[in-house]
Amino acid sequence: MSFKQMEKFKDVFPKIKSFVSHSCFNDSSLDFFEKIEVYNKNEKALIWNSMDYIKGAQNAIDYCQSKNIEYELINGVKHRDMLVKMEESKYVIFMPNAWDTAPRLTIEAKMLGCEVITNEHVQHTSEDWWQYNKENSLEFLRKLPSKFWKKIEEVS
Repeated sequence: MSFKQMEKFKDVFPKIKSFVSHSCFNDSSLDFFEKIEVYNKNEKALIWNSMDYIKGAQNAIDYCQSKNIEYELINGVKHRDMLVKMEESKYVIFMPNAWDTAPRLTIEAKMLGCEVITNEHVQHTSEDWWQYNKENSLEFLRKLPSKFWKKIEEVS
């Protein structure tokens, strides 16, 4: 959940307590991000070719075509293979048709040194931590699981 999503949630359900937990990553993923050095990226954009209309693949394709950016569509690959593709790509373009407030795809792309191009429906890109460098972003992400469990203990 993003902070913007939480505010909308509070508007609809004002009596329910909520907090932002963000996307949580396991240590293996974070270690992988930490070890990656960004060297020879191609000039292509990577687009997740999801069949789900909400994910907005066509929006990303249209964007690339309007900017003359060469792109590659990807779908149906193992998670690690997707990470390798992101590691090789200059851009990841994700433009959903509705809220996708903290998509893992964009966070992983950021950690792998991609230029992430999104629209207003990807809400975490406006949060402070999104502007952090890789080292500080990793530190932020590593703390999320313990923050989550601390909140659970507080409300139980």
